[in-house]
Amino acid sequence: MQIGADAIDRAIELHKSGQAESAREAYQEILQQEPNNADALRLLGVMRLQEGDALAAEQCIRQALHVAPDNAKAHDNLGMLLHLTNRHAEAAAAFEEAIRLDPELTAAHANLGKLRLLAGDKEAARVCFQNLVNLDPDDRAARYYLTRILLETGEPHAALDTVDGLLAQHPGDAQGLAFKAIALLEVGDGEAERRLMDLDGLVTVTTLACPEGFADLDSFNGDLAAFVNSHPSLAQNAELQNGLATQELGNSDRPALQLLLEAFQAEAARRRADLPTGSDHPFAAHAPGGVTVQARGIKLWQDGAQAPRVGHGAWLSGIYVAQAPGDQSTAAGSIELGRARASLYNDGQARVRGIAPAAGTLITFPAFMWQAVQPVAGEGEQILLRLDA
Repeated sequence: MQIGADAIDRAIELHKSGQAESAREAYQEILQQEPNNADALRLLGVMRLQEGDALAAEQCIRQALHVAPDNAKAHDNLGMLLHLTNRHAEAAAAFEEAIRLDPELTAAHANLGKLRLLAGDKEAARVCFQNLVNLDPDDRAARYYLTRILLETGEPHAALDTVDGLLAQHPGDAQGLAFKAIALLEVGDGEAERRLMDLDGLVTVTTLACPEGFADLDSFNGDLAAFVNSHPSLAQNAELQNGLATQELGNSDRPALQLLLEAFQAEAARRRADLPTGSDHPFAAHAPGGVTVQARGIKLWQDGAQAPRVGHGAWLSGIYVAQAPGDQSTAAGSIELGRARASLYNDGQARVRGIAPAAGTLITFPAFMWQAVQPVAGEGEQILLRLDA
């Protein structure tokens, strides 16, 4: 019995919407009627992989390829499974086969590019991401990767062209603007970089007033620190060294957190109201009408640090210091703004602003400004709330 495309489409919609049990039943129902349906087999394999059953996943995907050896998406799915099970050479071959069968399969170009980058083959990765940009000029992730590679390999003019292509379509994109600042510096246009990354005019540093309902700021900060310390999502994070991070906290009804979010929203509204009319600076020109705040808790201990990052997808970012070790030196644990990781620079020297981590300090800055935390000194813990709006 031939299964119609509608049945597969319904199963895929269930899968995409997170209705795993219903999607699984839909795939299995299709396979009961048509055991060699390649799409149902490979998609059931993808679901098994997402559930952590790599063995069952591989059986499904290889069965799909036995039935339909020219199915490019199945080769791409197999490549991802092989990569996740540390069979990288086989994974690369699977991605390459997917591209041979369907040169316009963007997922395979992206997956192969990431694999090449992971292996340290930047030239091969560059080719993959350039192909992907050629196929889909509006693919932001591909332009991020390509710009990064071009900066790391000392081609800032090409990097600037690539990121300008992204910003032409998405002029307020935080990651794109952050990369542009580096490219400007590397091509020798320090004046344009300084205007974009105005470390004095675009950064605010204030001490939070004691929120209502707390005896003093110390008790408010203590409650926030305890909340982060005890949060069930606190776990290791790739951006942190000697530190842990929570997942998104904004849905919590913890009074201290909600008061902090309200304070940050008020600061965002104030900053938006103070923007100069008619300015072409991206922070002013692309300010949103309103903001929704996302918050994550950060816990660092001795030698703990955060690698440079930007507030991806946000307009305004902030860091609130809930707790800082009492024996901090001038630079230890400081919030550093303006400098990306060293591998992105070849000739340019980024300007940096460091801000001491005093408890109760709220720092706000454009989301496209690189932010990092320098290594913490002493035996105490540093507790931060990272805010993006």
